Amino acid sequence: MLDPNVVSRFASGILILLTSSPIDPVYAGSTTQDFSQCFTIQPKREISIPQFVGTKVFWIETAGDNCPSSAFPLLQVVNPKVQNWIQVVETNLDLSPAGTKDSSWNIFPGEKTFTFIDVSEDFRKQHKVYSNHGESDTFMDNPKATVGPKTFLSWVAHLYGMRDSEVSETSGVVGIEWGYQLQGNQVTALSPKPVTREQIKKDFLGIIKYLEKFSPKNKPSNAH
Repeated sequence: MLDPNVVSRFASGILILLTSSPIDPVYAGSTTQDFSQCFTIQPKREISIPQFVGTKVFWIETAGDNCPSSAFPLLQVVNPKVQNWIQVVETNLDLSPAGTKDSSWNIFPGEKTFTFIDVSEDFRKQHKVYSNHGESDTFMDNPKATVGPKTFLSWVAHLYGMRDSEVSETSGVVGIEWGYQLQGNQVTALSPKPVTREQIKKDFLGIIKYLEKFSPKNKPSNAH
């Protein structure tokens, strides 16, 4: 279970939206390319998060030329107890296709922020919640975005490592917040840290409601 004392990319494909300024387009995405070459030149930094025993967190602030998204951070998380990964991303912009405010994307409609479950387009069509960036005990992601010079984008991810196929707060063994902020072409990476207890509860409430909405006959544990 995620430690109760812990109080502290975007889906594959191309998504375009227009902000309030029609000349200031935003692109945000993650690639499904192989990240294995990312660590061959750039030294990776191991982040110590004592709350999650047995978890190794590796982070590169600026991924470098060997990575698909060279100017953006790279995260790798390894935990032998994890079977599946769920990544919830909160942004300050509507990142649904063409700014449609598609309710199947935003799991907290009505809020000022735009929050979605970070999966590939194929997974999204099937209403799956487990990330395609993670395989068994290892998760790796290297998100990216392009915004106009006047646009500010905040991309904050909450990554959860799950010990089994049950989508519940009690099945989580890892909860890590990370991401980046982007203003024009200036990237500020956000170093990994534990997700707050309040945010964990909120995220899983949103995930479960999402599953119930699109697969009302399925229990959350059948979400994979």
